Amino acid sequence: MLILLLFALIGCSYGIQLDNTNKGNTETEIRLKNLETLVYRQSLLLSEQSNRIQNLETTVAFQRSEILELKTNLDSVKHKQSRHGEKLSVLKKLLQKKSLDNDFLKEKTHPETPNYMDKTESRTIEENIPVNRYQRLLIGNPSSDRPPAFYAYMSKNENNHGPHHTLKFDIVVTSTDRAYSPLTGIYTVKTSGVYVFTFNIRLGCHAYGSFELIQNADAKGSVLLETSDTCDTQHATAVVVLDTKQGDVIYVRTHSSYGGSGDITSDDKGRPTFSGWLISH
Repeated sequence: MLILLLFALIGCSYGIQLDNTNKGNTETEIRLKNLETLVYRQSLLLSEQSNRIQNLETTVAFQRSEILELKTNLDSVKHKQSRHGEKLSVLKKLLQKKSLDNDFLKEKTHPETPNYMDKTESRTIEENIPVNRYQRLLIGNPSSDRPPAFYAYMSKNENNHGPHHTLKFDIVVTSTDRAYSPLTGIYTVKTSGVYVFTFNIRLGCHAYGSFELIQNADAKGSVLLETSDTCDTQHATAVVVLDTKQGDVIYVRTHSSYGGSGDITSDDKGRPTFSGWLISH
């Protein structure tokens, strides 16, 4: 009887353990399935985020391309505006010169002989030609048997020159055709042909700058000076040969984007000059 009872207890204990084992396996399977579901969802989210990142990278690349194109267009517009500004400046100077010519025609008095003309040359001017204070700046006694030529220099320092600034060589030594105006610094071609033009610039202490010879609105020659590291003066000269037409304007200016800083120096030891002469019709 005791033996039977012992077997019964053992059987009950084994059954309880088996039930617990089955329950444990079932819970583990449920947890594994939940984890698989969670991993699957995370995988979907990562895939979606990866697609979004790729789309954003594509958008950024496209926007960079558009920005580059806009910058290129902006540079082109700025260049065109600069050219238009140069042409407008030339037109203003031409209008100013035209106004001076009109004043000359209207003037009815005879002014004193300009101090930059010698007495021999001044006597050759006919007494019936009216000359006002503006026209006296157009120097020389025009003569058909003398080729066009001019020479002028800067009599005093020019301080703090900026970019895109026309230089005025105010003392005229020679002007056979009255085509150079020290008022504007412009030589206006009256006789078409090939000319030699040259200019010389002198900079003082701790200065720098680039200077251009301009035909109408186009730069035809340039020089660069640099004395910013030393307290010394330097000269630079440019010589340009140009094929010109009647009405062309020639002048010297500071560079449109590198005007420089410091003084353009002029004294009896060295002066900035501007000159030109016809070599061939």
